[in-house]
Amino acid sequence: SFVINRGDLGQTLQILRSEFEDRHIDWKIDYDEKASVIASVGAGMKGTPGVAARVFSTMGRNKINILMISQGSSELNISFAIGEEDAEDAVRALHEEFDLGS
Repeated sequence: SFVINRGDLGQTLQILRSEFEDRHIDWKIDYDEKASVIASVGAGMKGTPGVAARVFSTMGRNKINILMISQGSSELNISFAIGEEDAEDAVRALHEEFDLGS
């Protein structure tokens, strides 16, 4: 999975479908135009048990549904996709959970 700007969706779908067809790959392409990606980033995450649990528990307590989860190659970032209507609430809740101010 990957994220692109909404304005690039049509061209991206066209390119992917063409590439799949050229390679005789029969894959279904799913996309969600109303998703937002939230990234929790910080040096303090590395080696700190329970950070992911706090992030996702915070989303659960705030009734924010997670569509997709991704962790990069380091322990410094956890990203997840949610509905765009929940983006501001998610960021606010994470700031409160980790005492980051407003």
